[in-house]
Amino acid sequence: MGKIAIHVGEPGVASSAKLAINYLLGLNLQGVAETVLFAEKNGVSKEDMLNIINQGACGNGITNIKTPSILNDSYPAAFALKHLVKDLRLAKEAGLDSPLIHPLYDSYAAAEQEGLGDLDVMAIISSLKSKSF
Repeated sequence: MGKIAIHVGEPGVASSAKLAINYLLGLNLQGVAETVLFAEKNGVSKEDMLNIINQGACGNGITNIKTPSILNDSYPAAFALKHLVKDLRLAKEAGLDSPLIHPLYDSYAAAEQEGLGDLDVMAIISSLKSKSF
């Protein structure tokens, strides 16, 4: 499933690593979504903004992978949004109490409640777009 296998510790520790990396995934994708929507609201096309992101220091593997979905406004599930909601909930239950976990979880949970749960996690942009941004 992944490109590497790393022994991170005793049984169960890998679950914490999975929750941690999916927290970062949620932060990344919510950040990209908010950035694109803010730019569009202020006259920058999503094509131009995504090019700026991907060609600059903020670009990374996930921004490159999700760019076509954003441009096409199509979010077939590679990793369903509902699974990220579950992982964010589990991270909170495991003790993640950072300043961003609560609004991040609330944002993705709202998107799931809006019927986006079976779509890709990048569908968070559709949920955010429907709000007063």
